[in-house]
Amino acid sequence: MTIVMKFGGTSVGSGERIAAAAKIITQYAQADPVVVTSAMSGVTNTLLELAGSIAQNDSAARDTILKHLIEKHRVAAQHINAKDNWEHLEQILQNFEVFIRGLTPADAAEPKGIDSIASWGERLTVPLVAGAVAARGYAVAPAVTPLIGTDETFGDATPDAEKTQRIATEALQNAKKINAILIAPGYIGVSPNNHITTLGRGGSDYAATLIAAALNANACWIYTDVNGVFTADPRIAPQARALPIITYGAAGRLAVSGAKVLHQRSVAPAARTGMELRVLNSFEPEHPGTIITREAKKIKGLPLAVVGRENVAIIRLVGSGVAETPKVFERMIIALAKASVAIEMTIAPIPRHDPEVVIDMRQSSLAAEALMKEFAIEYDSGLLDSVLVDNDVSLCIVVGSSLGSSAIRSARKALESAYINPINEAYASDAVTYLLRRKDMLPAILCLHQQCILPAVNARMPIGRPYKSGQWAAGGKAARQRTLQSAH
Repeated sequence: MTIVMKFGGTSVGSGERIAAAAKIITQYAQADPVVVTSAMSGVTNTLLELAGSIAQNDSAARDTILKHLIEKHRVAAQHINAKDNWEHLEQILQNFEVFIRGLTPADAAEPKGIDSIASWGERLTVPLVAGAVAARGYAVAPAVTPLIGTDETFGDATPDAEKTQRIATEALQNAKKINAILIAPGYIGVSPNNHITTLGRGGSDYAATLIAAALNANACWIYTDVNGVFTADPRIAPQARALPIITYGAAGRLAVSGAKVLHQRSVAPAARTGMELRVLNSFEPEHPGTIITREAKKIKGLPLAVVGRENVAIIRLVGSGVAETPKVFERMIIALAKASVAIEMTIAPIPRHDPEVVIDMRQSSLAAEALMKEFAIEYDSGLLDSVLVDNDVSLCIVVGSSLGSSAIRSARKALESAYINPINEAYASDAVTYLLRRKDMLPAILCLHQQCILPAVNARMPIGRPYKSGQWAAGGKAARQRTLQSAH
């Protein structure tokens, strides 16, 4: 059997945290763990700053940032094991420095070069995690090259499942030959032309589930700095609590809608293979976290969480001839899709009249340009007057499992109690989406969480309590051990 254990940036943010991660890893050594690591917290941003300094031909800034990064990883190594000479790490740091000093401003300004620079965060963390596991007496197989095959799209590459399976399987087989724990980088991939690519910011979660799917793993455990998937953002709703269980569909909705616990594409490989996916806290490893699964009777029909998004906008065509414009709505959607504009929601208040689309606000100019081009003839003839962009909007999404009319009525009643009138709303089996004015988003999250989410969740899923030993009544380590035992 195999489990994939992924550790995020805060979980490997220092030598002490990496040592703590190694302790967690070795507790499950009998399960043949494959470890996927992010860069140390803050390092990817620093690497992007480094790319900017090189692109601007600022050698002084480049050298300062480079020195800082090298020292950061050396300090972490000493905190992990001061007796180790860290020969492997030093070789990689030397390769890193040579690579950076060899880049031209043109190299660092293009997407391919930026991906190559950004990839070093994970590539430098792998030997640190490997060294920490080795310090606990276990053989390790650090993979400083990616296990994920991708296309040639830099910055947000598309994985190649067949190539990923081939690379990951070979790496794991080689590790098993020497009875070693495989330690691999998240976030990065390799293209058909052997160029380094990245899976987009936060892509280490996605990398972990891709690798787990490629290896046909029994489980993928995502270690972060919170106790699982929450009913709401605790910074907005202080009474928010961790959910013991959530469906793939609901977790995917939350990720896509802006919840920060999981990468928006990370749930799909787990859902596709049916593996166990857990979100756990490396700072409190005995906590049971959240298990993400297919369907569960315990949560069927429940509203489970609420999340908000501010960076959206409504874009609409304006003019007296909108109703006379042939296939206006279809043409809007196709034009926006061709321009790679992300469509969050569609609205048609009156059929064939004033069609509206909700998009990512950062793409407003791109969307307006695409629509002006698509409807150029209609503008020239006077049928259409302009493209109107309304940035004073937000989305509020209630996520659940097989939501029915009672959950919808409960949500609507909560909004009415706060005198919030949605501009529009849309329904799906696992989500209810409200389009609101920006000022209404936070009050909507609070009232929905307090009156709709918490009563339903607490009634069906009482909060677990830890015993004196620290073991959680709801599961914790014992539940994870049962998962491993059942897989044998």
